[in-house]
Amino acid sequence: MRSYQAASLILALLAFVGVVWANSNGTNFEALTGAPGESTCADCHNNLNTGSGSVSITAPADYNPGDTLDITVAVAHTGQSHWGFELTVLDDSDQPVGELLVTDAARTLKSVAGTGREYVKQTSDGSDAGKGNSTDWSFQWVAPPADAGAVTFYTASVAANQASGPNGDFTYTTTHVMLVTDIRREETGSLPNGFHVAQNYPNPFNPATTIAFSLPVRSHVSVAVYNVLGQQVRVLGDGVLPAGNYTSRWDGTSEDGRQVASGIYFYRVHAGDRTEVRTMVLLK
Repeated sequence: MRSYQAASLILALLAFVGVVWANSNGTNFEALTGAPGESTCADCHNNLNTGSGSVSITAPADYNPGDTLDITVAVAHTGQSHWGFELTVLDDSDQPVGELLVTDAARTLKSVAGTGREYVKQTSDGSDAGKGNSTDWSFQWVAPPADAGAVTFYTASVAANQASGPNGDFTYTTTHVMLVTDIRREETGSLPNGFHVAQNYPNPFNPATTIAFSLPVRSHVSVAVYNVLGQQVRVLGDGVLPAGNYTSRWDGTSEDGRQVASGIYFYRVHAGDRTEVRTMVLLK
């Protein structure tokens, strides 16, 4: 019996060492970003989104297919001195999209789960033990070769106090939505209470104009420009967007990049089961 217990203990220790080794080498750390179906760093640390600190994702508002874009995650909390984060990127169907690239191997590492989801997180050196109040990590994301619609970056972080237990630690989560090309989200601080498409401005215009619209709920949205013959001139955006206020800019060019002639054009915003069409005038 004693030999059996000893063997069990040894196996448990080996398993623990294997997990620690895997985590330190970026080959098998847990999915803890707060993305759909995932937990967060609060599994091991205290105070989920209840402290005075924060986590932020700095990234472009939109992407073009094939772009390589710089991403930065920053964590802050006054008085804390040990840091961590984990991030993944998913499309509207919660599937992995694009490719995450580690650009600072001393401070960040990458893992791919069996689900295909990719993750980046801090290394042991990248935890910046002893650095007070805030820190950040930078890496890159390669957009897919075709427009995948809106994509969401999910991250969970920890601002720890280097104590032996979780007491006094703070965990934070946030997301960043990168939108379909030519559509940008306007941060107004409040969500709209209805679907609305505003008159473009300026109107008449030369050489470009802005189209504004509001979504009360998450919707599949298409924004397109048509000529007086009803022919589609340009698709400004087509993808799923979360609720919010948006703008799209048309520079008077067709799908192939050519400048169109002066005249009357129509823009159509379709969201879910709602559609609005408005008239605009291009003068040269």
